[in-house]
Amino acid sequence: MITSLDSGHLQSKFMHMHNQLSLMLVNTAGQLLQVHAFDHFPDEQIARLNGCMQALVSTSNTSKQQELELELLGYCKQANLYTEMTSSASLQQWYTIMSGYGMATDAMLFTEEVI
Repeated sequence: MITSLDSGHLQSKFMHMHNQLSLMLVNTAGQLLQVHAFDHFPDEQIARLNGCMQALVSTSNTSKQQELELELLGYCKQANLYTEMTSSASLQQWYTIMSGYGMATDAMLFTEEVI
């Protein structure tokens, strides 16, 4: 039987874990910016991505946080993972965050066309 104290503790743990995942998402997007994975984006979209990262770190509104996470995940899905500066650590970080949000498949790492 779960008591209200246990339920509150579990909810608190869940929120902490979700906040950690959210911070990992921001960290991943920042890492992808550093390796130029978004260079194909127009300047306005880069500005929106940066604003989204800043807003996600500072919001405490759960519904706004989910909205920002979805937007940032959309940008991360469009990242060019095959830049000159992309490292295996960057790829692993991207894959981990996409998996954490239930969006990664093994095929996602092999989308570059081989000629």
